[in-house]
Amino acid sequence: MNENYSESIQEALKVFLSIGVSMTEDQIDIAHRIGTFKLNQNTSIIVKFLNRKYKIFVIKNRRKLKGSGISISEDLTPLNSQLLSRISKHPSVLNTWSIEGKIYAKLLNEKIVKVDHHTCIDDLLRSDITNVKTAEVYQPEIQTNPRTETSGTMEHGSTTTIRTPRSQDITYYLTPLSSKSSTPMMPQE
Repeated sequence: MNENYSESIQEALKVFLSIGVSMTEDQIDIAHRIGTFKLNQNTSIIVKFLNRKYKIFVIKNRRKLKGSGISISEDLTPLNSQLLSRISKHPSVLNTWSIEGKIYAKLLNEKIVKVDHHTCIDDLLRSDITNVKTAEVYQPEIQTNPRTETSGTMEHGSTTTIRTPRSQDITYYLTPLSSKSSTPMMPQE
């Protein structure tokens, strides 16, 4: 099935609504599938938002999909993606995630640590995990006057990957554009 960008936007809006983030088509610049078409299998969808607030709301509410067979995760730079993958495979790590491009890991002792490229991952994971400093988990704050990007897009976008119950991936590229619309209405929680 070849869907147009409007159908891709509608598909994305359905997923966002399922996690309590209500948006309209006007709040998304463009959405389209990427990759090669495969029969009976969805390909990724790239969604470009007009405002950073929407990305933050989607990422903040992605946990509501737990157990539904659908998941949302950020698109990371290749380097951060490799870091996240490497950390997630270690036996001392229960869970990994990223928020605003920052990588976090929950260790067996339930401590949450922030990992970056200056962290010696092997030492961190081999160390006595009770001595690892607990990171303060970043909770994005929604600002009333969002920052605008002068170049039109941010340097590093972020993507949301949604896994459906049939293990299909739908990826949303969450890059805010320079503000060219009026102040959007955001959902109340």
